[in-house]
Amino acid sequence: MPRSMIKIMALASAGENLSREANRTITVCYGIINTLDNNPQYNVDAIKEELNFLIQQAAHRKPCLSASGFFVANSTMMGFIIGSITSYVIVAVQFLKETSP
Repeated sequence: MPRSMIKIMALASAGENLSREANRTITVCYGIINTLDNNPQYNVDAIKEELNFLIQQAAHRKPCLSASGFFVANSTMMGFIIGSITSYVIVAVQFLKETSP
């Protein structure tokens, strides 16, 4: 397998992991908020406010890897790449058939 394909697969995997971890962060924050007790030792209200802010940021911004906004780098990118390569190969084979005697 060429190095460039390995790099593309690693990039797609990193994009998937980033999206998955953003969703997991939301779940973890909700879990922490639900388990916080009103302990006078800590400012629980401030902690809950910060966690809610983090939840809002993760939910609305939806962190992902992108190529300058042209496309999102994740596992769906691999399908588009394979589809494009297949299309180009089919067109090339058709041109080779037409030009051969």
